[in-house]
Amino acid sequence: MTLRPTAPSPLSPGLSAREIFLRAADRKRGLESWIVSLAFFGLLVAALFVFGLLRPTVFDRLPSTVYVTLEDGATVEAASPAPGPEIQAVTPPPGVAEPPAPKASALPSPPPPLSPPEKPRATPKVSVPSREATPPPTAATTVRPTTETSSSQTFSSTAVTSGSPAATPNQTYRTSEKGNSADTVFGAEAGKAGRNLYVPVYLFLPLPLVVDESLPDKLRDLPGFSTAERRRVFMKFYARGEGLWRISGNVPLANREELWTLLEDAGYDASTADFKSRNPRPKAVTLRFTVAAADGSGKPRLDKLELVSSSGYGDIDEAVDYAFRKGSYFNATREAVTGSFTYRFD
Repeated sequence: MTLRPTAPSPLSPGLSAREIFLRAADRKRGLESWIVSLAFFGLLVAALFVFGLLRPTVFDRLPSTVYVTLEDGATVEAASPAPGPEIQAVTPPPGVAEPPAPKASALPSPPPPLSPPEKPRATPKVSVPSREATPPPTAATTVRPTTETSSSQTFSSTAVTSGSPAATPNQTYRTSEKGNSADTVFGAEAGKAGRNLYVPVYLFLPLPLVVDESLPDKLRDLPGFSTAERRRVFMKFYARGEGLWRISGNVPLANREELWTLLEDAGYDASTADFKSRNPRPKAVTLRFTVAAADGSGKPRLDKLELVSSSGYGDIDEAVDYAFRKGSYFNATREAVTGSFTYRFD
């Protein structure tokens, strides 16, 4: 069989039809390879975006303080450590000469001639002033002032964080209000667990039994509440008699905040509330609680709240418990954090 050469193509002079076909097939395969590669990478990027691997992390909704460390080692909002114990040099008392420094010699000196042993002489005692033992360095204590806002007023408190290698670190919030004081202790480091919102306890304590006859006349308008409306609220729980306004019965806890705010606006001093003059005087109230780790909704839960120490009066204990439950707390750890709340009537 004799092979005949393929005639050159009129479209491409110098190339046969077979060569043109092979080149076209090669270009087609290359184009298909590019299309498949681009489609594969597109699907990969889409999958990463769908599963959230390419989304930026947002830190503005974390339930705790965020500490940002810069590249040069500086830290934003970082507590400075407490200074360590000062080291003082010990100077000998006057009259005692310092021992001379030994001189270096090129050759060792010959031993001194032997002499009969002498009786040991008593070494004079030199009295050195005693120094108090320097206490061992303790762990750093951070005190940072905070401002907490309630629904009616603003209160200043102090958060104190302390801890040592041998003890569990804790954080204490100290608050003062209307002649009373409170300590809230969390068994966790600062930023791990704590309090977001403090609700004043005095707004739910027992109301005064009697007030001055002219008190309702001192009420003024508030945004959304007229003077007449506020007087009606007052007269709902107080009755006039014998030149005074006397409380007409037990005021529910849910209504006490409004009444206490009303009384203070009219000039009543909440720090002199008459329940403090009970005999015996109310003692400090202590509650023990647990802040559970955040659940699926991202909100921690105040759990296992119990009364440890009573004031001696059930209505006062109930008011402290009610106010503490209205506060807001956070727990950024994976475990429950225990704590205590102590309210004192100073």
